[in-house]
Amino acid sequence: MTTDVKLVCPICGGIGVSEMDILWPELIEAWNLTLDEVLLINRQQGQCCLQCGSNLRSRTLAGAINECFSWPGTLRDLVNQPNTSQVRLLEINEAGNLSYYLHRFRKYEFASYPDVDMQRMDLPSDIYDIVVHSDTLEHIPNPVLGLQECRRILRPKGRMLMTIPIVPTRLTRRRDNMPLSYHGNPAEKSSDFIVCTEYGADFYIDMVAAGWKNISLYTLGSLDSLAIIGTK
Repeated sequence: MTTDVKLVCPICGGIGVSEMDILWPELIEAWNLTLDEVLLINRQQGQCCLQCGSNLRSRTLAGAINECFSWPGTLRDLVNQPNTSQVRLLEINEAGNLSYYLHRFRKYEFASYPDVDMQRMDLPSDIYDIVVHSDTLEHIPNPVLGLQECRRILRPKGRMLMTIPIVPTRLTRRRDNMPLSYHGNPAEKSSDFIVCTEYGADFYIDMVAAGWKNISLYTLGSLDSLAIIGTK
């Protein structure tokens, strides 16, 4: 008998998950989500490892990082491997529970809004091996600029790894001239939680527009588990 790959955590190696609903009625209505779409997003955001507490999007992103290093073990162990000691990694905004482990890369750096605007980062070009951001792009007024900046600061062959909330049953739409919609705690309507773009099955278009020519996907085996990798 084999264990469902989604239930083996790529971060800590734990087995088993808990489930909880994340979406609230106002957001479901604002996004015009169907029941199937609600179930998918709730799994992505609310299915958490019983051991480290990381949700499915964080576990998927960790799996993608492991894959980039051809590492068969956990992210927890990867950060201590000799071949990662010189890897310069930038995390843009906190990637959920993943931040704790990313911080253990020896050449880790962190940038967060509003100190750093992803659309115009005051950082040199061609310096990072890996750039990571999770569920950030949808909050950027001009996501193409943000993706261009991520590409600019990467070294040749460097990789950007990201997750975004994707509704795979429809196409992307901008929320310009629509009522404000927020992610995060519905009681805290901070400006950096405003959703500017609802990504759909054509999410890759912004990456192509930003100049990315090598785009790949990593999944733990289902539509609610998807990390996007751009290689410079």
